[in-house]
This record gives sequence, C-alpha cells and structure tokens, in this order.
Amino acid sequence: MSNQRTVSLADVFDSVVNQLRNDRQHLNDLDRNNGNANHGDNMVNNFELVANTLRNTSGEDAGTQLRRAADVLQQQGQGATANIYAQGLREASQQLAGRAGIGIEDLLPFLQGLLGGVQRQTGAQPGQGTLIDSLLPGVMGYIQARNSGRSNGDAIMDAIGSAMRGSRQTYNQPAQYGRSRRSVNQPWQDPGASSATSLLEGIFRRFVNF
Repeated sequence: MSNQRTVSLADVFDSVVNQLRNDRQHLNDLDRNNGNANHGDNMVNNFELVANTLRNTSGEDAGTQLRRAADVLQQQGQGATANIYAQGLREASQQLAGRAGIGIEDLLPFLQGLLGGVQRQTGAQPGQGTLIDSLLPGVMGYIQARNSGRSNGDAIMDAIGSAMRGSRQTYNQPAQYGRSRRSVNQPWQDPGASSATSLLEGIFRRFVNF
C-alpha cells in the first residue's frame, strides 16, 4: 500500500452534508413539481445518517465503515433515493477494504463503485431524467480527465461541470421513475439529478487541495 495522504470518510461525508444543506431549499423547490417538496430535507437527513455512522465507526477500516453506513441508510433513510445510495455505498466499500481512510488514489475506484451500485439499484439509463443523468457524466468526467493525465483539480472541475450539465438536461427529459414521472410536455429539472450533483460536489470539495 502506498503512503498516500488520506482523510477520514467522516470528513468526506461531512463535506457532502454541508453541500446538501446549502442546496436543501433549491432541491425542495424542484420537488414541488408533482412531489412532496422534501427531497432536499431527505437528502440532508440521509447523509447526516451516513456521516454520523462513519464518525461512530472511526476505529474500523474504511470498507467496513461504508458497509455499516449503507446498512443504516437502508434501514433508516428517507425517500426513494435512500436504498439507491445505500447500494452505491455498499459497492464502493469493496474498493476501500483494509484502508484506514480515503486518499486521492482511492477516489477513482470509490466513485466507480458508487456509480456501479447506483446504476444496478435503479436500472435507469442515461436520458431517462433521473439521477443517473448527473451522476454518470460527473463520475466519468473525472475518470476520463484523470486518465488523460490532467491534474486532480482540473479533473474535479470537469466532473462538476459535467454533472451540472447533466442535471440541467433533465429539464426536457421524460422521467420514468417514482413520483416524478412526467412527459416532455411537463418540463422541470429532476431533483434527484440535482442532488446527485450536490453529492459529487461535496465529495470533490474535500479533495480539491490534494
């Protein structure tokens, strides 16, 4: 194992919670269209559960911490995305087995695991107006930039920009899942896609200066 600089998972997900708190009202407002106007509240609650679990299991390796957080999120989370992200965290945990924390070298496989779990749980495809339309381009934007030799900071900027563009594109895509089902004649930005952008931004912010 390398001597790479690492941070605790609790620190990473505290950053996620802070970003979601900042975006909470916007996410709730997006959810007023045929929803309960509580998507932002649910996301903050869910990732507070995750962050608290990670903090309370700080003596365990990062993979075990994420599995425990996934279990808590699945059991106690609120809203349709709780189970989706629980599976994402569960698959991401496999990438951090035996790690004391998460470093920049772990970020790419961690994101791949998160994305893979979310995709399998939802079964959604790009262009269907879901969180996949933000999460997939965001993660892939980071991966492609890093693989092409770009700096971590530039890759993060690419990733956040790609995720934002993806979430905006859901404005005219027919959502096919849950309470937000709509046709192209009912345009609005999908709250799940927008919160996925917030999630990625929170994760990436913790690694900007690596």
